[in-house]
Amino acid sequence: YYGWTLAWMLGPTQLVSWGILYYAFSVIMPSMRAEMGWSAAETSGAFSVAMFATGLASVPAGRWLDARGPRLLMTLGSVLATALVVAWAGVQSLPGLYAIWAALGVTMAATLYDPAFWVVARWFRRRRDRALTIVTVWGGLASTAFIPLTTSLVQTQGWRSAVLALAGLLGVLTILPHA
Repeated sequence: YYGWTLAWMLGPTQLVSWGILYYAFSVIMPSMRAEMGWSAAETSGAFSVAMFATGLASVPAGRWLDARGPRLLMTLGSVLATALVVAWAGVQSLPGLYAIWAALGVTMAATLYDPAFWVVARWFRRRRDRALTIVTVWGGLASTAFIPLTTSLVQTQGWRSAVLALAGLLGVLTILPHA
């Protein structure tokens, strides 16, 4: 049944997307703050803006899903998220950081659990709980996988190179599966 293929494909994309778009920020923030001279409040405000943007973008994303389905939304979300993570690596100003993270918040509405769960809900009538569990468990492993990975990248390469490496992972591991 093709629904199982989708569930097993969406699980790893959730792991990677959550790991990079959600969990990596807290690991990178101290090094970014030290280089840029921003306070913790100023820097973490960018992530708060992203969460607000995610909430605002969720309604149009839901309407898109109902009207057009998930493939293009999730693919464009992954492409844009990858480009924005690359932009984050080159950020030079606090307003720039806020703008990047506001846009990343929009990509989160297009790539994280909501559209993935929409796919599962559409494909499964029976055993939906198992398919949702597959996607959720993969996504739930994001912090376990990406906090140490991001820490290692920052320690060995510096935060900007670490962010570029994460952008590469995001692009390679999410764009084609979503397409």
